[in-house]
Amino acid sequence: MGNYIATTALLDERMGAQVVTNLCRDLVGAAKETFLVNTINRAEETANSYLAIKYAIPIPASGWIQEICMTIVEYELYKRGQGDNVPEKYKNSRDESFEYLKDVAEGNSKPPGDPPPSNLTGGSTLVIETDTPLMNEKNLDFF
Repeated sequence: MGNYIATTALLDERMGAQVVTNLCRDLVGAAKETFLVNTINRAEETANSYLAIKYAIPIPASGWIQEICMTIVEYELYKRGQGDNVPEKYKNSRDESFEYLKDVAEGNSKPPGDPPPSNLTGGSTLVIETDTPLMNEKNLDFF
């Protein structure tokens, strides 16, 4: 399960089990659980994409990061369950969460606690693993 939202039961507690079931529409049992877990994971990955700019992820779990991830999950559930008819309160909560994450990524705000700084150094390395040689005499003739 996720780093910030420990179980799908937290969604039932927050939104009400019947609301969650209604928003999952035709999904039941394992399919519903898988969908909820995937939605939680995507929300956490989205939050981490902002946090990773300044902090090592995952940051320590707190009510703050859980709330941010929950607002993203709620929005995604309503979007799936009601299409374009997501209630304004969920749109606004999600937008506020993204604004706060953006402020954190830009260094204008800090998450609670003292998360360790990011170990990202800028730049990246591309690693390609293959059994077929990528460079051989024929490939290098041009050079």
